[in-house]
Order: sequence, then C-alpha cells, then structure tokens
Amino acid sequence: MSVKNARVAGRVTMSRGAVREDVRLREVPVSERVPFLRARIRLSGSAMLRPYFGATLQSSDAEFAAIPWEHAVFKLEPV
Repeated sequence: MSVKNARVAGRVTMSRGAVREDVRLREVPVSERVPFLRARIRLSGSAMLRPYFGATLQSSDAEFAAIPWEHAVFKLEPV
C-alpha cells in the first residue's frame, strides 16, 4: 500500500502467515518522528538503510531532525 493510500484509508490489514489483524493508522507528526526513525535504523542496521535515510546510529538528533519530512511514519493501533 502506498503512503497516499494509507493516509486515505486510515487502516490496513496486517498479516503474518495465517494470522491477520486490522489496525488503524495514525500518522506521526514530523516533529515526533526522530525516535521512530532511530528505532527503525536500530532494528535493521544502519548500513542497509543509509541510502534511504542519510543517517546512522551515530547521527546526532539534529541530523535526524533534518530527514523526517522525507519519511512517512505511522503508528499502528488496534481496531
């Protein structure tokens, strides 16, 4: 699903194997995205995401604050 479709729909069905779960999407405001982006890089390793994020685990908060508008972040909430 594209970001535009996710914004319009406001919800998606997540699936893992045979388990499906409907969740509501809440877009995180740009001013609150830095911790989410840091966590994402921590989960995947910075080398894989560096071409997309332009930041690493060692980047400062100021460097992270410069990129959030480029990356949509959604919080998943149970329906």
